[in-house]
Amino acid sequence: MWTVAKPGDDHEFLSPDWSPVARGEHRDELARRWVERWGTPWSVAWHALETLDYDVGGGFGAWAPPPPFAGHPHWRDLASLPAAWSRAELMDYTDSCRQRVRDTLATMTDELAARPLPAAHRYRGEAYAFVITGLIGHTTEHASQIRQFISPRS
Repeated sequence: MWTVAKPGDDHEFLSPDWSPVARGEHRDELARRWVERWGTPWSVAWHALETLDYDVGGGFGAWAPPPPFAGHPHWRDLASLPAAWSRAELMDYTDSCRQRVRDTLATMTDELAARPLPAAHRYRGEAYAFVITGLIGHTTEHASQIRQFISPRS
């Protein structure tokens, strides 16, 4: 969807066991695949869905995306995933996220919206409403990027 620059030497690739991937041929292959995949519609959709799925819960409890995405964080596994997620898998994840948003908003109260995000969350200390309302822009941005890419050009 866009040109992606090769990550710098300081970019840390992690293996499935979370250990850093050392310099060398394997790291070079991961860098090549990262560039190849970073701007693809399936990668952008995966990133947007995973972010929405995590943030809608605010980091207040245990979280894992549904199978087959469980155990495969986008930022760690994008380059090492054996193949792209299928359209059906991404659509199932979309349906799952849609339901999580409905459930979250159905139980939202002023007190919950004002609750500070936990220390482990990247927006720690911000009000839960901050991350919930930010999801609208983040998800729409990536959906628009994908739509522009897959729509016929006139």
